[in-house]
Amino acid sequence: EAVVNATPKRTVDNLLEPVKTLTYDGDKNMIWAPNPDGKTWDVIPVYFRGYGGPVTLPILDLGSGQVKVETHQRMGWHLSPNVLAPNGKVYISAMRQSRVSICIYDPAKNELKVDAVAVPDHVRGETHPLIRSTDGMIFAGGGHPSQAASCIMIDPRNNSVTDFGACGPSHKPSNAYNYYMGADDTHVYIASGKVPWYLLAVDRRTKRTTVLAKTANSGGLVTVTQDIHGVKAYVRTGSGAKPRRYWCLRGKLVPKESPC
Repeated sequence: EAVVNATPKRTVDNLLEPVKTLTYDGDKNMIWAPNPDGKTWDVIPVYFRGYGGPVTLPILDLGSGQVKVETHQRMGWHLSPNVLAPNGKVYISAMRQSRVSICIYDPAKNELKVDAVAVPDHVRGETHPLIRSTDGMIFAGGGHPSQAASCIMIDPRNNSVTDFGACGPSHKPSNAYNYYMGADDTHVYIASGKVPWYLLAVDRRTKRTTVLAKTANSGGLVTVTQDIHGVKAYVRTGSGAKPRRYWCLRGKLVPKESPC
């Protein structure tokens, strides 16, 4: 009893407002935008309770210290791919119910515009990649009601849209999942899956789609990677098949000689 009575009294710190939620997927839902000063950044962490929203977006200007908080109802930001356009604005692909919504954040004004681009109604789906091509155009993808992949091109100079419609074969009776995309100056490349996977090349001028590779219904995989040098593809045609790596160039596959 003497030992118990000698125990120091505990103190409690008041931490003010408790943290009641957290972002999903960590850095995947942290949007970064460089400020016009070329030295500082704006940061937008994405918070949400469920895939269908509501979503809370604190906009943090690390240059000026300004903080804005926006809440948007019935919008899904659990996957929010984003790219920096040549004009310094960040394009973000979100979901409004089952349809793709393209939002634009302007770090010069600390301003976020939702539904900033006239996206056709048929660009849908849980997977909705967004990439910047080698010539600075923005490409947004999704699934088409025909259960094929879909894709549009956005010109960031005026936000005009080129619609490529349904791209490639339908995946009926399975759904189409447009997981990965890339684009060079002449073609858009789409990994359309998952049963089976197709590697598609869509001619930006004619809108014609060519199937560059196809996998078996199980055990196959196609991925597409975009970088400043061009587009790379990974193809495994089925269980036990040797993976192949390619450059995608002007609508064709060029085998890579290096394993990198």
